[in-house]
Amino acid sequence: MRFRVKNQGIKITSYNLWHFNPSTEKYTTKLEIIVQQLKSVQPEIICLQEVRFSNVDYPSSERRGVQIEELASYLKEYQYVFKPAHTEFPYGLSQMYFTTKEGVAIMSRYPIIRTEFLQLTRNYSDHEDAHNRVCLGAVINTPIGPISVFTTHFSLSPHARKRNMVELYEFMLTFPQPYVLTGDLNTEPDSPEIQFIQGSLEWNGIKTKLKDAWNEIKHRVKKSDKEGWTYTTLSDEPKKTNRLCFLFSKFITSRLQL
Repeated sequence: MRFRVKNQGIKITSYNLWHFNPSTEKYTTKLEIIVQQLKSVQPEIICLQEVRFSNVDYPSSERRGVQIEELASYLKEYQYVFKPAHTEFPYGLSQMYFTTKEGVAIMSRYPIIRTEFLQLTRNYSDHEDAHNRVCLGAVINTPIGPISVFTTHFSLSPHARKRNMVELYEFMLTFPQPYVLTGDLNTEPDSPEIQFIQGSLEWNGIKTKLKDAWNEIKHRVKKSDKEGWTYTTLSDEPKKTNRLCFLFSKFITSRLQL
């Protein structure tokens, strides 16, 4: 997505790294491909999900896995903030040194002047709500003024997503507009959660009105890409699935355009 004010533009990209997967692929090769893709897009702001720190299952014996630091070593013009959502101790609490953390991150060419996170609620009796989740927010001081950017990775549970979407929106309201919300929401465009964030549904007396960036620009892309597919690599051959990753925006002024 690109914001425009007159002739100035700011490009924002969202990317789910899927931590160290697929395990059959050499991780350093995957990292190089990710860096190449990001450099080809040349975004000013990058929002990342499934970013991992691990001193256990990193696929190389030479270095430990701190993905955000690895990306930053290739993308030196960016500053970043990383927030783990959940922590695992694969060898039990008796060996707490061995740790795996996974979360979300925001990288920016421009100064990050404020950061906060929201710990989203979790229902431990819901087996689909299996991990802790967070929303990370950052105010970025851009040439067209401060922009509040958020990124998150939602639960597989529809009950959790509905609850967390309301929590997330109330968290966003504590930041200055304009807003940009990005993330892997683990749900499809016609779901109640997406309808709520776009203002088609009202929950708990709360009414929102954010724009789905894809819907705003899809008329500009070729016909084969009109659905904005998400690609999964769970199999040997990448397959198209319905769109699960989103970028929403809310502007305080009509001077800002997609």
